[in-house]
Amino acid sequence: MARALTVTRRAVTPEREAAYLAERGEEAERFEGDGDHLWVFRHESHPGVYLEFRESVDRDRLLVNDPTAEIWHGVDLGVDAMPRSGEDEPT
Repeated sequence: MARALTVTRRAVTPEREAAYLAERGEEAERFEGDGDHLWVFRHESHPGVYLEFRESVDRDRLLVNDPTAEIWHGVDLGVDAMPRSGEDEPT
């Protein structure tokens, strides 16, 4: 089944930032436990601005957090996954 992805931009006030990051950490643990992923990136020059990337095979699960999010579907490029830096080549 194809993987799906959402991208959500969040602006977080300084007084809310610690709670926001703790909440995303808990969510990431739940996602990882089910084989899905959550990545959060902070903007380099705009404090409090974040991008959240959620990936899953279950598109409905992605919409729970942001029902208005656009769904992006993975594209098969026909190449095997390359090892990450420091990983051994497949045998």
